[in-house]
Amino acid sequence: MKPLKLSLGILALLLVLAQSRASATVLCSSCAYITGNDVVYSWDVGHNQLTQVLTAPAGSTLDSLVFDTKGDIIFDSDNTSDLYIYNPTTGTGVPTLLANLGAVGASNLADIALEPSGGSILVSSRNSDQIFRINLSNGQSTVLYPPSGTTGVRPDGLVYDNTGRLFACLSLSEVAQLDPVTGKILNSISGIKGADGLTFNSTTGMLYVGSDDGGFYTIDTNLSNATFTSLAGTIPAGEEIDGVGTAGTFLYLVHWVGSCSNSDCGKAIQYNLSTNQVSLVNQPINGADDIAPLSGLGSPLEPILSSLTPNTTAAGSPAFTMTVNGLQFVSGATVTWNGSNLTTAFVNSTQLTAVVPAADVANPASINVGVTNPDSQASNTLTFTITSSGGGNPPTIAFTANPGTISAGGASTLSWTIANATSAVINQGIGSISPTSGTQSVSPANSTTYTLTAWGLGGSTQVQVTVTVNSGGGVNAPSISFSASPTTITSGGTSTLSWTITNATSAVIDQGIGPVSPTSGTQGVSPTGMTTYILTAWGLGGSSSNQVTVNVNPPPRADLHLGFSSSRQSAHWRYGTV
Repeated sequence: MKPLKLSLGILALLLVLAQSRASATVLCSSCAYITGNDVVYSWDVGHNQLTQVLTAPAGSTLDSLVFDTKGDIIFDSDNTSDLYIYNPTTGTGVPTLLANLGAVGASNLADIALEPSGGSILVSSRNSDQIFRINLSNGQSTVLYPPSGTTGVRPDGLVYDNTGRLFACLSLSEVAQLDPVTGKILNSISGIKGADGLTFNSTTGMLYVGSDDGGFYTIDTNLSNATFTSLAGTIPAGEEIDGVGTAGTFLYLVHWVGSCSNSDCGKAIQYNLSTNQVSLVNQPINGADDIAPLSGLGSPLEPILSSLTPNTTAAGSPAFTMTVNGLQFVSGATVTWNGSNLTTAFVNSTQLTAVVPAADVANPASINVGVTNPDSQASNTLTFTITSSGGGNPPTIAFTANPGTISAGGASTLSWTIANATSAVINQGIGSISPTSGTQSVSPANSTTYTLTAWGLGGSTQVQVTVTVNSGGGVNAPSISFSASPTTITSGGTSTLSWTITNATSAVIDQGIGPVSPTSGTQGVSPTGMTTYILTAWGLGGSSSNQVTVNVNPPPRADLHLGFSSSRQSAHWRYGTV
């Protein structure tokens, strides 16, 4: 997709349409919708007619668009980083603003993909090297790619296949499969020249990628093989196929050249995947960029299960809440227990929770757990095991929060060590965790109790910790006196850190020292090089930090002096230090 793309222009255009009392646009079921500079077109493929649907104001350039499950158009404005939704069947009023990604540093929006649940979209940003997930109900955005703590590369085209796998074009040369929950790259294929627009055809089961080399690539979903198809004779060699879409046995392509010059201008192309031939061309389309066939509008897919937490319990255990993880869950989905419905809560498109009554785990058994969406599409099943009681010791849990009291906006670290467990969860939206040990940073807005539940062959155990949040309320922040003596040592020597703190309930020193007394104390350190130690303390009035630096000089250098006296015909030596 090219710089500066779809949507702010549509906002102004719709105002113009409303003012002029233009009649409603009839949604064309046999059309593909195309962006070109400041215009959205409908392309009636049956009659090869191009109709202008929307005109944006001067200065706006439209880019990517996609249909949601209701037939609304979702589009972006590249130059303002805005995302809008618009109903083309009415054609009046202004579109609804979903989000402004400029607020999170995103610009040059590249592509949009509707998630299988239909409740959110993904949006790629070239300049920030990120992919955002936008909730369609409230416009809230989160970063999917790159995963936290990693650096991403330029993303462009985005698409899901019919099993819920997510694919993205990266670095204009690679197509990658991403984990749709974590954003982690699971697989990739390189050597895809100018990889930009991306689509999936459910009839052929293949991915199709626009290229800046005058054609497109066909790639299998295992990302093991890529085949290039030239469109020589339809577009000039070396020019770009940008937007791609698909419906039935046809591929819809957009030829982008920026602005028309002589006979070279943007085109919309229909390519027959059965005959492997171009079957229809419509031109000129100045600045043609993206295309979305209406017959390819999003439709819900069957749910997919990936894990259960817990996935086992001892016979005779009390009722508990099971977390079901997967893909393509929709609001109203129901967890099934050997075919019977459980009381289910929808968390998001990748997670459900269900209450398992004590009567359902009274005896040893293997249970088939599944999910059914409201449209009756059913998932695969996973096995939940009910073991004989007395098959082992119940889990033991050590669960702490440090610090236990934070100021508003502060953070606390939850830490746990568990024995005799096969699965574990923490509530408050944290979800599944390691059943052995781990940590999790939390920043609650208010005082919050976290419950850790662990399951094993011997049953289940539950432990709670509370993180208290104080806004200050007139209480002073901690005051810290922090020093090192001496401040300079010789390598191998020791310096003593000393501190006195007031108004604190907990304190830590970095560099591997960890929690210390929140009132006063000393700590010997022997750094191998110059090291800065930071002491942070928390109290009812907030948090404070102080730091000291210990400098390290190298050890004394041995100095060997060797002399020779010819008159005495003997050598003498002297050893000393400098």
